[in-house]
Amino acid sequence: MNTITLEKKSARQLHLTVLSSLFGDFGSSIFTFGLSFMLLERTGSVYSFALSAIISPIIGLVLLPFVGPLIDKYSRKLIIILSQSFTIVGLLAYWMAFPYIQNHLLAASVVLIAILKVSDQFTSTARQASTIHLVIEKHLSKLSAYSQMTSSTAGVISSIFGAFFYTLLPFYLFILLELMTEILTLVFTSLLNFNFQKAAEKAAPVKQSQLTLFKEGLQFIKGQKYLLFGMTLALSVNFFLGIFSVGLPVLFLQALKASNLQFGFGEAINGFGF
Repeated sequence: MNTITLEKKSARQLHLTVLSSLFGDFGSSIFTFGLSFMLLERTGSVYSFALSAIISPIIGLVLLPFVGPLIDKYSRKLIIILSQSFTIVGLLAYWMAFPYIQNHLLAASVVLIAILKVSDQFTSTARQASTIHLVIEKHLSKLSAYSQMTSSTAGVISSIFGAFFYTLLPFYLFILLELMTEILTLVFTSLLNFNFQKAAEKAAPVKQSQLTLFKEGLQFIKGQKYLLFGMTLALSVNFFLGIFSVGLPVLFLQALKASNLQFGFGEAINGFGF
């Protein structure tokens, strides 16, 4: 394969990867915002909103010992396709059941959030681990920059779009919007060649158990005093930031009686500040 043809194929891989990340990040961010907003509005409970916010970090922590070893052991493309399919099935079930679960809305939404987080954890980790295999070395910096730009932009403007769509659409259509973005993410992912740029050397097969690998990771962190200090500091800061992530929506919507769109702009400004 000549250099020009290789670069063209790599550019196609680059575009497909960015489109997959774009639809995945924007759809997920907008839906997460809208779902939390809906729970706060319909249940009127700060605890409902707080519970919806804390589920994802807890699931991420529980999955931590398992995600890495499984991604190293099995096909990353297969893992992404299965996790995206898992998300689509979960969203479809939630959409079909939505008219009938109004008395159990919080429980059903927590289950959905858990499903989305499990899927996202596997998808995002497998995608990051596959980066060097997707494009030629020349395009790696572009891919990294575009992916970071997509993720950052989604974090800043998802609140505005989330508030806009939540105000404009009935919530069952809001669910369908997220379902469409997840299907598009799955389509673009299925078109990618995850062995386009094979690594020069293959990783040795993992022979240790997942629990052993996790313990080794903890031992490594304990031996790195600066890393341990940084993680402890980040844990403390994030704990207190939870006051803002739960308190600001309550302040906007219940105390200041802000509209959905005003709340969306407020959240976007908060994200831009970060």
